[in-house]
Amino acid sequence: MPHLTKVVDTPVLLIDADCALCNGAVKLIFRFEKNPVIRVGSLRSPVSQQLLKDVSFDNALIDSVVLLEPSRVSVKSEAVFRVLKLMGGVARLGLIFSLLPRRWTDTAYDFIARHRKYLFGTSDYCGINTPIDPSRFVD
Repeated sequence: MPHLTKVVDTPVLLIDADCALCNGAVKLIFRFEKNPVIRVGSLRSPVSQQLLKDVSFDNALIDSVVLLEPSRVSVKSEAVFRVLKLMGGVARLGLIFSLLPRRWTDTAYDFIARHRKYLFGTSDYCGINTPIDPSRFVD
């Protein structure tokens, strides 16, 4: 588990910026987040790499979505469930899957992550069509 140091004041979601599924998820977060607090960055950006280094994150997991919060670091399905909780509103319905054993949800996460670019394609840009406050991005 990464060293928990307060390196962020608000939640920061680090994603694979080349992944169409990840970019689609960011669009949904920005559209439906009840109280906008989640910031987003690319896993491979210098800013994100420094944040990961600051929390002693194991780079072996770099292909996973990472959620940095002031008091915790979440990866894989745990990060997805934390994002759903932070989004609030109807997104919280997805938390029903958090009742399943973590081993099962991480296995499902790994399967989707392994095939995401084949199933959903890649993306050269985030494709967000609505004006977004630049402070919502970390890089």
